[in-house]
Amino acid sequence: MTERGSLILGLLVMACAVAHADGLTFSASFDADLNAEVADGIAEPMWARSGTQIVDGGVSGSCVEVPAGGNLTYDAPGNAYWQRGTLGFWWKCQDPIGTVEFDVATIGAFEHFYYGRWFRLYCSGGKMYAYIINEDFSFKLNMVGCGDFEPQPGEWYHITMAWDCARGFAIYVDGQQAARRDRPWHLWTHLNQIGLGMCASSARAKAAALRTVRFDDVRVFDRWLSDDQIAALADGREVTDLAPLDEPAIAAHRVSALALDDPTGMPVAPLAGDWPAMSCAPASRASMATPPPSGPLPMVTRPAAPTTTCPWPASRSTTSVWPRLQ
Repeated sequence: MTERGSLILGLLVMACAVAHADGLTFSASFDADLNAEVADGIAEPMWARSGTQIVDGGVSGSCVEVPAGGNLTYDAPGNAYWQRGTLGFWWKCQDPIGTVEFDVATIGAFEHFYYGRWFRLYCSGGKMYAYIINEDFSFKLNMVGCGDFEPQPGEWYHITMAWDCARGFAIYVDGQQAARRDRPWHLWTHLNQIGLGMCASSARAKAAALRTVRFDDVRVFDRWLSDDQIAALADGREVTDLAPLDEPAIAAHRVSALALDDPTGMPVAPLAGDWPAMSCAPASRASMATPPPSGPLPMVTRPAAPTTTCPWPASRSTTSVWPRLQ
């Protein structure tokens, strides 16, 4: 690793050290109202309309019911982070599952893609699936199915969505791992909202649940919990004795993903401060100065695109000069 990469690695290790002792960034029990009891971001729901309400019959006390056509989202900034985390909750579908696709829970982001579904857990064809949008802006490379698990209406299930950009992501059902994808990624983005029973949306969008569903004891942690800790959540026990984050591994993954340890990984200013002369003007503009012909316009063929003398490539994906978009 170069001296520059080592310096950046050290700074990132220091930045990673800012973490919760208990790891909990968001917790909503729905015993009193829709507001979260613990929230590093905004505790009040962003959207809670069209019949979303607190009802009796939760796993422990009351719960929240999001009716078909209703919505319930919370702001993600401060409450969840794209680098790593765990979103756990109790979930029950009041309506028949059916075969038509619908969202169970989603985490949306602002940039690069359809903002409502950066991390999406959904049912389709009676089974459960999940994906994360990666640096290729594609969900097909980061999709998993939860095996033979087929949720039944009227049954409570403890669902956990865990992710870590240096490892991959996994889905747990009732404390047991149902699906896992070991594929690291790096997609610098800003999370938007956490959607329960619906696609996370922005203020400009209109989204709603397609089934009447109930949620209880929603929690978000700042890291991927261990299998034993996720099993404890499903058993109704508190998560304790969180292991410290592997700060050097996290920082090393980020340095490698951004090619910060490779001098040719991104364009940097020359040491002398002199940039080479460059011009992005078309090689010839003679055709623009030609007056239009008189009379009926003849049939013409579209000319080839003018060449340029730009020193950088037309596509970021065809050369190593540009940093990988991760």
